[in-house]
Amino acid sequence: MAISKKLLTLLDKNKIKYKILTHKKVYTALDKAKTLKVSPKKIVKTLVVKIGKNFFILNLRADQKVDFKKLEKLGKGKKVSLLSEKEIKKKLKGATLGSILPLGIFWKVKTLGDSSLKKQKEIILNTGDCKNSICLSPKALEKLDPEILWGNFGKLK
Repeated sequence: MAISKKLLTLLDKNKIKYKILTHKKVYTALDKAKTLKVSPKKIVKTLVVKIGKNFFILNLRADQKVDFKKLEKLGKGKKVSLLSEKEIKKKLKGATLGSILPLGIFWKVKTLGDSSLKKQKEIILNTGDCKNSICLSPKALEKLDPEILWGNFGKLK
């Protein structure tokens, strides 16, 4: 695995300041927080959800779980579910399980972000490689995808 070239190109094209963090191989956001010795509030957990017939990239803090009721409100009562690994491989070509990129623009799907991430000075994101992460500001994430829909989509575990 290697850091996504599409992600690096997008960061550089938009003149985004970022740091690459190299660490042992991790597959969960909480493991990443422990490995990097940082608060889980700074680690972005990226999930793929289905609301009705539409797919979304959902970014939460590592210490949160999906608030399905709030996503159902967003979907006006439509059924909400997490995608299985098999569905992710089928719908998100090239996605790395355990390190899904945090921006739906790579697959032409909408990105959702929990508003609590915007309160952090820096956030740590997946790169498509389970041994590397990227640290940048929440504002930089918004610059990469100005159409991110922010809301209270997570709740504490």
